[in-house]
Amino acid sequence: MDLETIRANIKQMDGKEGNETLFFRLNDLLFDKNQQGSLDFILKELQEQGINVKRDTHFSKVFYTESKNKKNILLNRLYKEGKLVIHDKASFAVTHLLDPQANELICDMCAAPGIKTSIIAQLSQNQAKIIVNDFSKQRLSVTRQLLRKLNVLNTNLINSDGIKLPVRFTNFFDKILLDAPCTGSGTFSTNPELKWRQNEGFLHQNLVLQEKLLKNAINLLRPSGILVYSTCSLYPEEGELQVLKILNHFKPMELPKWFSPSYKIDHQQIPGTGRLFPATHYTKGFFVAKFIKK
Repeated sequence: MDLETIRANIKQMDGKEGNETLFFRLNDLLFDKNQQGSLDFILKELQEQGINVKRDTHFSKVFYTESKNKKNILLNRLYKEGKLVIHDKASFAVTHLLDPQANELICDMCAAPGIKTSIIAQLSQNQAKIIVNDFSKQRLSVTRQLLRKLNVLNTNLINSDGIKLPVRFTNFFDKILLDAPCTGSGTFSTNPELKWRQNEGFLHQNLVLQEKLLKNAINLLRPSGILVYSTCSLYPEEGELQVLKILNHFKPMELPKWFSPSYKIDHQQIPGTGRLFPATHYTKGFFVAKFIKK
């Protein structure tokens, strides 16, 4: 599938990115164990504010409502306290693939603004050990504030280039999440300014960075370690064609059935890869791959 064909698909999808749906999650890191049953109370409080909420089909801690209710949620005390966290469903879906467990050493290579880091912490109930890296000092500062607000523990923040992460050893991490910088072609409804940056030069710039990050992830991941690679991009160059370069280091892992198939390359789909589409999943457009290192 050539770049012009993908651009045509993007144009067709433009404006359909879940623009009537707002997703958020319940952050149980801020609830005592005896408060875990307070979900009904939370939903009742939202209902009393006129916010009709429904539980997501795939994730018990994820909910959705109409986007017109966003202002009311932002003003709600539960949101201000960090007990409700607004983010795209794709962020939860991608991070959920890591299946983080207690005592695992996990690296979020390009972490800012920290939403996926906070999901790793929540899924492991603050029992995983997380290295939180980002190139931007300013964005990492925002991440630090967010993690503190959401009661995320067991994290070490590093301000460095993910291509040369300052880790002494190879085969170091149990799991790596690489949500790589990309063209953002799957996010036009929330980042419309990116439409004007879509050109061959911008694409090439991101491809070079992604390839270098992937190579470093291979070195840092231990044998039998899990890599989840994602980009909020609809271009095959940033997804399928990128992971083709590293397949000899990995075995594919199964993705959820509700993910869409990835693009076919040479009339074949790449095992362990899938896609989320705005018009199908009411998320941002994402490429996702899950592999286990040989």
